[in-house]
Amino acid sequence: MAASLRYLKNVGKSVLKTVPSVFLLIVLVWSFPIFITKLTHEEQLTVVFVAVVLAILTRIALTFQRSMKQYESMSFKSIGSPIGIAKRTGSSHLATLDDLHEQRRELIHQFHDEAFVEFILATSEPDWTAKKLTEHAIEKHPMWLKSTGLPSRIDVAHHEAGHALLAHLNGSTVLKVTVAVSGSTAGRCEYANDYYQHPSEEMVWAMLKTSLAGQAVDHARGIRDTGSTSDMQSCISHAYNLISIGKKPDGYEGELTTDALIGSAREITKEVVSEHMDTISELAELLIERTTLNGREVRLFFEARIQRKAIFS
Repeated sequence: MAASLRYLKNVGKSVLKTVPSVFLLIVLVWSFPIFITKLTHEEQLTVVFVAVVLAILTRIALTFQRSMKQYESMSFKSIGSPIGIAKRTGSSHLATLDDLHEQRRELIHQFHDEAFVEFILATSEPDWTAKKLTEHAIEKHPMWLKSTGLPSRIDVAHHEAGHALLAHLNGSTVLKVTVAVSGSTAGRCEYANDYYQHPSEEMVWAMLKTSLAGQAVDHARGIRDTGSTSDMQSCISHAYNLISIGKKPDGYEGELTTDALIGSAREITKEVVSEHMDTISELAELLIERTTLNGREVRLFFEARIQRKAIFS
């Protein structure tokens, strides 16, 4: 009986909400032809244009409102997260939802990994402060990286700084260096040269040494892992390109085979990395602080450090 009464009550509310709208629609449909015939052709076009614009704006507003509701329910539906608990219980021990949204944004900006931030929110307690939440994230981040197979940020920073150094010294233009996590990639160094416009054995030789730089830095720091797998694939490609060109780069006296080319380039790269390890470490620390450096910042950094080293060496 109670359920039936609630059903009838809801039906009544729906009817009360619908009737005024239906009545207004009937009035508009009935009066619009009378109104429109009294206008000039230009005025009729203006009315139609305004009606279309209003309809489009209304559609956009409704779509945006629906999207925001979906985003909110998807992003913060974790029942264990502070935001999820706040929505369910309205607990007075929690910060406001705006504060929690802001904290989430700050964590994403700091760690550049939305999945990790969702993990942190899901494993935190409802009465934690923003400081406590950040400390929890810092404590759990190494474990998260280990579980995903990604190296630590400091190791990635040194690895990418090594690539950037060799690219700079070999005449390429560094475009960007970052330690921001993107999918299964923990960082990257982007650089450009004129190889595709003017391919030569010297340019390929330089690219081969640049590809080996990350591994050389890792090994110099005692790191032996699979983080250079894609770099090794690039090295093989560069070695094949040299074999295809059929000319030896200046200073290379070995055979034009993949093993000989990569082995010789590796020894040269190890010497360069050893000589400039202090500079690589400085750039790595800057990357940890800034996450991403653009090409101009990297160029100015190397120009200042390498010139300073030359003066005081």
